[in-house]
Amino acid sequence: MKAHRLVTACLLLAGCSLPDSPLPRSAALSTSPAGNGVLVELFTSEGCSSCPPADRTLAELSRQGVDGTAVLGLEFHVDYWDRLGWADPFMLPGASQRQEHYRRQFKTESLYTPQAVVDGQAELVGSHADQLRGEIARAARRPHGTLRIQASRGQWRIQLSNLPTGAEPRRLWLALAQDNLQSDPTRGENQGAQLVHTGVVRSLQPLGEVPASARDFSTQVAPPDHHLWPSNALRAVFFVQSDSGRVDAAAQASLASLMPTP
Repeated sequence: MKAHRLVTACLLLAGCSLPDSPLPRSAALSTSPAGNGVLVELFTSEGCSSCPPADRTLAELSRQGVDGTAVLGLEFHVDYWDRLGWADPFMLPGASQRQEHYRRQFKTESLYTPQAVVDGQAELVGSHADQLRGEIARAARRPHGTLRIQASRGQWRIQLSNLPTGAEPRRLWLALAQDNLQSDPTRGENQGAQLVHTGVVRSLQPLGEVPASARDFSTQVAPPDHHLWPSNALRAVFFVQSDSGRVDAAAQASLASLMPTP
């Protein structure tokens, strides 16, 4: 099945789980070699007939992992296929712009769906399951840091250690992702199909800068505003990413396990 491609100029004119397991209030999310977490971003759309197989592949890999490596799957739903008759209800503002950043990084000719980006370092058609497994395994062998988070008194303290160093600016990000979402499109290319999604990104926000030369780093942040969705339905996915896309650490937990007890 061919990937859906869109020439970038047209976009400008038109203008990717692990089962949630509660963690204690002081939670350690590790990306050490023994339990490496690899970030997989899937750019997808319910208006794209080629996307459902990729959605299923991401769900399977997020559940099972790859050779003992945890797969942190996030689905970024773009908006540029809405013009085909079905407005994607899970569209994330900014998803298309994030994908455009990767298009420039990887020097691909155009935006397309389904596109998977692994660890910020490799891109491929998201429904190519065997190739995707290979890229995840390759990413797991690269150096990554360890991310730990402690939730206390309405604040999160995030500790990073053993980070790879370099010269590029990098940021700590938080994605709130929701699993087990279903939809029944009544129009467009997937009309009549029942679609199931894993790791739909509901919000993506930077939590601060991480010095490029830092091997160890800590910061304290306020938990995100998640009032639009119940905390027990969301995963909190943390990752450190450089301007060139390289992911230096990634970890996840159920949001409910990190929120204050009423």
